[in-house]
Amino acid sequence: MKLLHYCWLVLILTFGIGINCFELKAQLIEKGLPESFFIEQKSALLIPTLKLDSVRVEKMLEEDQKLKTDNRYGVVQPCDINIKEAGIRTEIQGKGIIWQYKVESNDAYSLGIFFKKYHLPPKAKVFIYDSSKTLIRGAFTQNNNHPGNLLPVAEFQGKNIIIEYFEPLSPEFSGELVLGAISQAYTDLKRLADDRIGINCEEGVDWKVEKHSVCLMTFHDFQNSYFCTGALINNVKLDETPYFLTANHCINSELEASTLITFFNYEDSTCKSGDASFSQTLSGATFKSGSSHSDFSLLLLTEYPPDEYNPFYAGWDVTGNNPRSSACINHPDGEPKSI
Repeated sequence: MKLLHYCWLVLILTFGIGINCFELKAQLIEKGLPESFFIEQKSALLIPTLKLDSVRVEKMLEEDQKLKTDNRYGVVQPCDINIKEAGIRTEIQGKGIIWQYKVESNDAYSLGIFFKKYHLPPKAKVFIYDSSKTLIRGAFTQNNNHPGNLLPVAEFQGKNIIIEYFEPLSPEFSGELVLGAISQAYTDLKRLADDRIGINCEEGVDWKVEKHSVCLMTFHDFQNSYFCTGALINNVKLDETPYFLTANHCINSELEASTLITFFNYEDSTCKSGDASFSQTLSGATFKSGSSHSDFSLLLLTEYPPDEYNPFYAGWDVTGNNPRSSACINHPDGEPKSI
């Protein structure tokens, strides 16, 4: 593990509302395709569908401007849908069973889903894809089983998603997959303000290592969805426990922490290349500590950042020695990483 040997400061106080096309190579997944893609299903197959309430885009944007809410990007619709009960069931002879369920929005730019029960047996798989089968995410497997049996899934571009759950014959136990909430994004903005300095511009040359601690993050409170910025932070044991520091005015409860999605390395490859990718994400966290007075929240990520994310654990200093310089690395307005 790399360590930081000099005093520095990352401020995490500027957050954002920009949301755009989320690439579909995210979270800890197993490569593959849904089982339904390999079988012949009736062309008139009618998949049960949840039609979401209208987002009321203009009203939400006007409200954000009036209330000066600069980091809200979506609204959340709670639900209670057991995919194995509500979805259409198809048996694959000699292999297992699939259930399919569709979620549809009239006016959202993207959809984020939250499974309030997610507990899969070995060889079971969950895929998420659109009705055209061109955007696919998955498979989510038993490797995504977490304490509390919760699983938030990062934003999925477009107005519809199909959730497909495959369970093999004679599973070790009956899997649970219950949809608890859907986030609908009402803005599709990607701000490229001229006054932002990209992390890979000349000004960021001295922070090439430390930058990997800083992440864009999304979460919701089961009413609205938000963007903020946070950072991996080290502990005195130096054991790579994935503690995550953010602002208390962003996340301040266990419920909100459970919906967290962290986006690693969301940055342009050069100063102004415009090619930042949402491809490296983790889901979920627990709330460990926080204070509104000093505006901090300490979370513990549910998943460990894999080596390919090149994670860095930010250092800290309690000696009282004042640093001679500092830098702010963040995601202002939800933009690619800036300094």
